[in-house]
Formats: sequence, C-alpha cells, structure tokens
Amino acid sequence: MSDSYKPVSKYYDLLSKCYSLGQIPRCRNAFTSNITADASVCFVGAGHGTEAILAAEQGAQVTVVDVSQSMLGEFQKNLDKASDSTKQRVTIILDDITQVKERYDIVVSNFFLNVFPEPQMLEILAVLLGKCNASGCLVIGDFIYQSERNGLIRLLQKLNWFFALKVFRLFVRNAQHPIYNYQPHLQERGWEQLETRHFGVLGVSFYESAKYARHTK
Repeated sequence: MSDSYKPVSKYYDLLSKCYSLGQIPRCRNAFTSNITADASVCFVGAGHGTEAILAAEQGAQVTVVDVSQSMLGEFQKNLDKASDSTKQRVTIILDDITQVKERYDIVVSNFFLNVFPEPQMLEILAVLLGKCNASGCLVIGDFIYQSERNGLIRLLQKLNWFFALKVFRLFVRNAQHPIYNYQPHLQERGWEQLETRHFGVLGVSFYESAKYARHTK
C-alpha cells in the first residue's frame, strides 16, 4: 500500500496548526466534547488523531482508520502517552474505509474528503454515510465553502484554500479542485445539517465543522 503522506507525516499537525494559526486543530475538535462515553466513533483519515484520543479519554469506543502507515505511526506515538484504559478503547485499522464493515454512532471526517477529485469524493461520502448506524451522525470538518456575499472575504477564503492545496498537491499529490460544498450532496441523500461551527482569524471564517444526521419527518 503506497504512503503518499510519508514526506509530511511527522510534521502534519504542526504544519496545519501554524498555517491556520491554530484554527484547524480547533475545527477538528469542534464536536469532540459532545461525544458521550457509550458512543462508538470512527475517525476516518485520522492522521495524528489527537481528537480521537480525546474521545477515547471521554469513554467512547474509538476506531481510527487511515491508509497511511506513517500517519498511523504518529498517531501511535500520541496514543502511547495515554492511559491504559484509553488505549483499550482504541482500535487502529490500516486500510481503506471502504474495506471497513462495521457501522458507528458517529463517523468523523476531518480534512479528509478534500484529498479526492469530486467523483471519488462523492463515492467516499456515500461510503461514510453507510458507515453510520440508523440513528448515527456524520461530522465533516473542512475548509469553509465560499458562501459569503462579501467579495473580499470570499477572496481570502479562496486564497487560504489555494495555498494549502498547492502545498499538499506538491508533496502528497492531492487532487486539485475548488472548495467542496458538502451540504447539497448530503441533502440529496436525505441527510440534514444539525449544527455548524466556524473557525477563522480576525472575523473571517476559514474552516467549518458540520454535523449531519438522517432527515426525520
């Protein structure tokens, strides 16, 4: 299995923290404090996975899935610092999410779907929805879609995405595309947005974490 993230795996969290002035870590943890002790949670493309460890510390049964062995190696280093009880609540899977058979109360996709070209992103999105149990929810943290009417803010949001995209396209060959707007794709599939939280700098939102659940009439 190829590991395109190996060149940046060691510094991934530091790079994202510095680039976003600390806002990407906040976005990744937007809903972590709401995870209950009895929940089963799957973190997809978890990277260093500090938010997954926090969920396990709160008592959740956590599964971490990533295709990058080097990124999971960094996650393991972080997990090694946790208590034994926390470690026992974490399952690590080195594989593609499409190969995972279980379903979960919560599926968390932080800055994961944006690595794919749109056709593949839509396929993976459908897979993630299928990993949620009947009453489960999906959390997506990512660069915020440019919905602001203010042209200057839209430009700043676009530039923020553009520079991050170019760096990761250079080092890990991520797909090139505009900022994704996930909400209409989820609505088409019968899912509704329950809550969103925005993160940014100087009053400009650059990142968004949104929670979705199946629409109930």
